[in-house]
Amino acid sequence: MERGSIVGIIEKMGFQERKNRIFSTIFIAAIVIISLVSILMVFTGTPQGYTPVTLVCISCHNDSGFPSDTDNNSIIAPYKRPHNDSVMCETCHRSNPHTIGFIQRNGLFGLRSTAVSCPECHQTGVPNFTSAPMIPPRFMHGNNITQGSKWGSYWNSSRLKTACIYCHDNTLHNITPVGRILGFALRNSSSCSNCHYKGNANYSIMINAFSSAGLERPPEITNGTGWNGSESGYYNHTLDQYSNDRCKMCHGSFISLNATMPEFVHNVSEAAGGECIGCHTSNQNMTGSLFFEGINLSSFGKHINVNTSNGTDLLTNDDCTTCHYDFNFSDMMLPNFTTRTKTCTECHIYGNFSAPVISNHRPNGTSVGTTTYCSTCHNNSINKYAYSVNASVGHYGTNASLVKPTVNQTARPVNGFMDSADASSYNRACNNCHNPKNTSYGNPPLITTPHTPTATCNQCHVNTNATDLHNASIIIPGGGCIDCHSVNASRYKAPNLTGTDMIYSSFCDSNTCHGTYPDNGNNVIDSLGEHNINRYERGYTGRGGYTDTVYLNGQAALTVPKGAIVTITSRVNDTSGSASRVGGAEYYYTTTDPGQGKGIPMNAVDGQFDAVNRAWEDVTATLDTSGLPVGTYTINVRGVDIGKQWSQVKNATLIVQSLGYINGTVKSSGSGIAGASISATNASTTSAVDGTFNLSISSGTYNVTASKQPEYYDNITSGVVVTQSNTTTLYIVIIGKPTGTLSGVVRSI
Repeated sequence: MERGSIVGIIEKMGFQERKNRIFSTIFIAAIVIISLVSILMVFTGTPQGYTPVTLVCISCHNDSGFPSDTDNNSIIAPYKRPHNDSVMCETCHRSNPHTIGFIQRNGLFGLRSTAVSCPECHQTGVPNFTSAPMIPPRFMHGNNITQGSKWGSYWNSSRLKTACIYCHDNTLHNITPVGRILGFALRNSSSCSNCHYKGNANYSIMINAFSSAGLERPPEITNGTGWNGSESGYYNHTLDQYSNDRCKMCHGSFISLNATMPEFVHNVSEAAGGECIGCHTSNQNMTGSLFFEGINLSSFGKHINVNTSNGTDLLTNDDCTTCHYDFNFSDMMLPNFTTRTKTCTECHIYGNFSAPVISNHRPNGTSVGTTTYCSTCHNNSINKYAYSVNASVGHYGTNASLVKPTVNQTARPVNGFMDSADASSYNRACNNCHNPKNTSYGNPPLITTPHTPTATCNQCHVNTNATDLHNASIIIPGGGCIDCHSVNASRYKAPNLTGTDMIYSSFCDSNTCHGTYPDNGNNVIDSLGEHNINRYERGYTGRGGYTDTVYLNGQAALTVPKGAIVTITSRVNDTSGSASRVGGAEYYYTTTDPGQGKGIPMNAVDGQFDAVNRAWEDVTATLDTSGLPVGTYTINVRGVDIGKQWSQVKNATLIVQSLGYINGTVKSSGSGIAGASISATNASTTSAVDGTFNLSISSGTYNVTASKQPEYYDNITSGVVVTQSNTTTLYIVIIGKPTGTLSGVVRSI
């Protein structure tokens, strides 16, 4: 403190320096000693831990009754203390107490009388104030900008600072920034009801706090305090409990999961009356409340189009209220509240709301029935939660993990033939319930051994390419053995007996070959037990036929350049018998046999495999060598009959070469030479009339010889490089041999 200032104070007190110099000196010394002691206390430790500058500031700013001099120090200054008992005076006002500065938004100091306010430090952020507790950007105790004046004049909606002052009071120079709410609503389990519910024990304290400050009381949620019924947004909060967790259910859509109370009160969401989606989102699963996460917009599935009045693939409240019909939003918080809801079967059996009709795999299904309800399978498939047997299905029933039919799961093995391991993988969707029996999906029947030769469920139970397990294509075959193995053989992919002696048989169910059906031999495969019968129980296994000579482009052995198309031909037959008929053929060129039925299918030349009783079936296929490495291959061919009996393998040899080209012209004295021989290792050609030539040859480096004897000397060009599929151009000049004149007489002897 400067001496001049002290003298001025002394003069105001009536002391004249010239009249009493000794007393003035003593008084000044006392003030200096007090100041030094205060500073010394800072360095030696004070109860507050304030900085020296702050101690100097508050040595003057201590008049709680400003503008009166309440502490009788002859200095009148407003009472001020460090904000939150931690923000020292110089942090906001610089260190010179006689030139007060004001912190600005950029963190610098200005001399004007205004400075940053509550929102700028606690919401926008000011440099050097990173430790200030930050509140969410919506602020204002609500996401509606008019919230502060919607039902009264609580704060000025255009100035965020007024909202802070309404609850906290002006606490810039106060060690307790929580302000007026400190006494009745600080982070307890019913902070919301302290202000908004008249039944709270602290409600009257709250009213006194705001009324004494000349402020309107917050809106009361049950009687409305004058605005009940006068505002369209009013909702009568007649609840079974008035806890913060219950308030968060409707007003907490903007806060994080398990948010603390300070976050909630600074980021309250305006509750949307009649708004399903606004409340039932993934961040509403509050611990300890009765509210559950109901939907997740990103995985709502096909039910997003339950109601398309607002557009397709757009989830709106209309989609919700279509299923949750006759809904009364004002009653949803009442004890034991329920809403009427459409069930799966109401929509999917009759096609209501354009729902796909479920024909099978449902109770009383058209062809395939079940005793279990929709949610048993769908909830198992989606691993979600359910509040009723329909809830998870309705919200997540089209999840990608839903069990789908066989034909949508695995690519059909080559040629349609497979062993039991292949079939198990191919049938895994069906086996998930039926083999072994899976009680998690109700009480599905056990189906072990299929009746079909390829062992795939969809041979009989998918009439067309099914999109799901429910549509009409999941049928049960009708008719007897011959019907399935003749006119419907293609439909059910059954061995076709047309043309064989067995086509006229009427005793398939006799004890001779296939045994007796368990349903008294009615020749209809209409029971699950018949799926489990070994159709070769009498030990008959059949015998394959024969494969004839294999040809490649009509040759038993063939050499081609890489990229050539090779036609493979042969013929196959079946051993004579009452059920003798060719079923197919295949080839493979790998060094290891891929397994019967897993080669590359061949086609019948006449378009249908129908040769019977050892008659030959001509078969063909094409092989593109573009994808084959250069080398030698054995092309193996074999046939199969309708009972999956395979013939022996016959083969032919294919050599794939890596060829390039040498193209050019042979000339002498500027003219093309016809008939010249151009040769390199294992390749040769002859020049055309104009001297041009084209030589196909394997990749490599060659000496190329051009020769036309006896007229010309040979020309040998060394180091000619040839690469696969590329052309090397070569111009060759041959020199003519010297000529002379031969004269004489030809006589007859």
